[in-house]
Amino acid sequence: MERKRAREISRQLGMSHGAARNLLVNELMYNMIKDLGKNTCFRCREMISSPDDLSIDHIEPWEGAEDARKKFFDLDNIAFSHRSCNSSYGRHEIGKRVTIKCNSCHREFSILESDYRRKKKRGQRNFYCCRRCFTSAKGYTIFTKRQVEEIRRRYAGGESTRKIAIDYNKSHVAIYRCAIGETYK
Repeated sequence: MERKRAREISRQLGMSHGAARNLLVNELMYNMIKDLGKNTCFRCREMISSPDDLSIDHIEPWEGAEDARKKFFDLDNIAFSHRSCNSSYGRHEIGKRVTIKCNSCHREFSILESDYRRKKKRGQRNFYCCRRCFTSAKGYTIFTKRQVEEIRRRYAGGESTRKIAIDYNKSHVAIYRCAIGETYK
């Protein structure tokens, strides 16, 4: 009898009752945090623009904590973030975080203290970039048509990609890919 009812509910909703309930709760939560002005991602500090992107995040990791259950349910330890930002800080990243400034765009972002110390020990402490600037090195930078034309003109004129990158506050790799037509075809 229960299975028949569950099948009928799934047919009516187009999904299982549990999945529909989770979607509804997520939609309600998104609307509430939007009304309260709390729809800014804890990790990247950008606006959370849809319920699909919303994720509940823990400010301090609860895994591995002395009292994990208490830390998990502590409402003062809860923030909101994009699903992608939250999942990128996986279980393997347990530890204290420090806030530093991006060398490219000068926005603040957080990094694990252990990563900061490791880079400092290697003499890399002067180069940190946030997720947005890091992805620009992979060719995801957004340039206007005019900027693309200017980058290509300057590169063709013999100017180094590093010098052009400084003017655009982007990585030299992103500039090179744009200049040779690998991106922005």
